[in-house]
Amino acid sequence: MPSGSVDPSAPCKRVAILGMYGQLNMGNECTLQAFLTNLRRMCPDAEAFCICPDPRDVSRRHRIAALQMSVGSSPVTNGRTASRLLSRFAPLTTRIRAFRWAYSHLARTSMLVVAGTGIFEENIGLSRGWLFDLLTWCIAARLRRAYLAFVSIGAGPLHSPLARLAVKAALRLGHYVSYRDRFSIDYMASLGLATENHHIFPDLAFSLPLTELNVPSSAVSTHHRIVGVGIMDYCGQRRANRRTPEQYRVYLEKLAGFVGGLIGKGYGVKILGGDAQYDPPVLLDLKERLKVLYPAGGLAEATFDTVEDLISHLASVDAVVATRFHNLVLALMLCKPTISVSYHEKNEALMESFGLVDASQDVDKLEETELERQLLRLTDTWQHHEPIVRERLREFRRQLECQYRTLFLGRLDGRSSDSSDVQDWKS
Repeated sequence: MPSGSVDPSAPCKRVAILGMYGQLNMGNECTLQAFLTNLRRMCPDAEAFCICPDPRDVSRRHRIAALQMSVGSSPVTNGRTASRLLSRFAPLTTRIRAFRWAYSHLARTSMLVVAGTGIFEENIGLSRGWLFDLLTWCIAARLRRAYLAFVSIGAGPLHSPLARLAVKAALRLGHYVSYRDRFSIDYMASLGLATENHHIFPDLAFSLPLTELNVPSSAVSTHHRIVGVGIMDYCGQRRANRRTPEQYRVYLEKLAGFVGGLIGKGYGVKILGGDAQYDPPVLLDLKERLKVLYPAGGLAEATFDTVEDLISHLASVDAVVATRFHNLVLALMLCKPTISVSYHEKNEALMESFGLVDASQDVDKLEETELERQLLRLTDTWQHHEPIVRERLREFRRQLECQYRTLFLGRLDGRSSDSSDVQDWKS
């Protein structure tokens, strides 16, 4: 089926998956991959299609039909009085066009799923109108009588009143809502949203079956230790409306000092991105700073285009120090000693859930010498942490299996219609 099309003769067991997919962010892609893998395993006769910003990439990458999430605004001809008058109503006409687009493509759809990711974190960019596109799809799903599920999503902070309005309206429409951490559910409750019937389940990436990805069983290093250092185009995401080049410069200099210190002590360093669109310029900037400090080398860089590539690079190192959330998730799934340079409460919640509170630093207070000490402590004591990490991973997979069964077997196969008995890990 070509990208952007949906078979009109499709069966009634149709699942639409909505999210910011197809933009070369490996965290989003591994989330979608995990969700699709489990849907196909449990409901092989279900037809899945994706609603996203780049349907062509999603269709190529995940072998499913995909639709454009936003239809954009109608063109307005300049120079005519009528056109100038109509331009004043452009936001309204755009919403009408978006609703017609969503409503027409959700015909015979059983379920609309907003699957994982930090979908309700405003730093993604409210200016593009994507939150209101998402709300439009949710309204259309309810009018089509499709089951609307928000599954292991991240939420907050939301800095603008419009963002808060759109997110609360969307979540109120949900038949089922679960968050990936305590921060998200507490944050939405603080905005006045009733969350008594909402749940907490782990990030969906934890249900990605690594055994199917041909992941190496151990690191490839033999003569010296290799540390994977994850980078990010960080410029103040903790305050979405106050991003500055200065914050990016400070972050990069601290990271360069840390990497240079490791190289100087004989470690190998592999730089790991998590977003193939935004992280390559960060790598270039980092390399320029390191040329001044350590021109002799000792630095490797990981190139990737797929989730499998990223996981393979993570598997090839002995320890990971990362900023991006899903680099941390995947490193922990591989049971690597993992340090978080935390730019969001989700990072801190993740590390706490694995008993690794002391293996984290706030990105805005980053101290490279302390980061090195944390790394050394963690690698030296990893034999004590690893059994806890492995047990937590087993528990996460069990919890996610429970959630998938509720959604897929309960809703799609009709074995149960009540999500109130879902046992999550709120406590």
